Formats: sequence, C-alpha cells, structure tokens
Amino acid sequence: KELTRRMRSLPSGDPEDSNYVRIRYLRYADDWIVGVIGPKHLAETIKEEIRQFLKEHLKLELSQEKTRITHAKTEEATF
Repeated sequence: KELTRRMRSLPSGDPEDSNYVRIRYLRYADDWIVGVIGPKHLAETIKEEIRQFLKEHLKLELSQEKTRITHAKTEEATF
C-alpha cells in the first residue's frame, strides 16, 4: 500500500517536456469537451479525427457554431 501511495504521488509526465501531451474528455448530458495539453495543431488534428469518426460511423455532424478550439486560461469553454 505504501508503494502504491508513493507511486500515485509522482507525476506521470514532465509538463516542461516539449513532447509532453495530455488529453482529457469531459461529458455533460449530450455535450462534451476534449481538453488537450499540447500544441494547437494537435487539438486541430483531434477535432478533425472526431469529426470524421462521427460522420463515418455514427452519421452525425459537429455543429460549426458550437465546435471551437479555445485556450482554457484566456477563454471560457461552456456547455
């Protein structure tokens, strides 16, 4: 148990590493947010891959008005 506690207290990556990337998914009712810690082009690539998946597999489309890429420290992301 002590080893597990110590292991969980260590960071899983170095946020100062230029190759560090973290992706999180958050859902509320029928809305969702994908959070990306990494370069903006990665967020744009993920957005395009999600758009393609929804279109090809689920026959759904992303709303162009609602779907946007923002910076969490300077802009709000609302559901």
